[in-house]
Amino acid sequence: MSILEAMAYSLPVVAPDVGGISEVVSNSEDGYLIEKRDPKAFAEKCFLLYENRQLRRRMARAAREKVVKSFSVENMAAQYHELYLNVVNN
Repeated sequence: MSILEAMAYSLPVVAPDVGGISEVVSNSEDGYLIEKRDPKAFAEKCFLLYENRQLRRRMARAAREKVVKSFSVENMAAQYHELYLNVVNN
């Protein structure tokens, strides 16, 4: 949830590529996914975002748009509704 909350506040995310995080963060689009929890790679991506205002803004807009489009309350309710209908009909 913290990743979605950060993205909702227009923040690009730097996160480990573990679990379901890659289902939320698109590498190099709205954040960065770091392999093997590599501290040096985390630092490099954080500094890159800090130093490159244009990149940071582009990723921030993409992060916010993704949350609004894919993870809004309305969208999530519609997805659950569809899931329940599929379960009932099958």
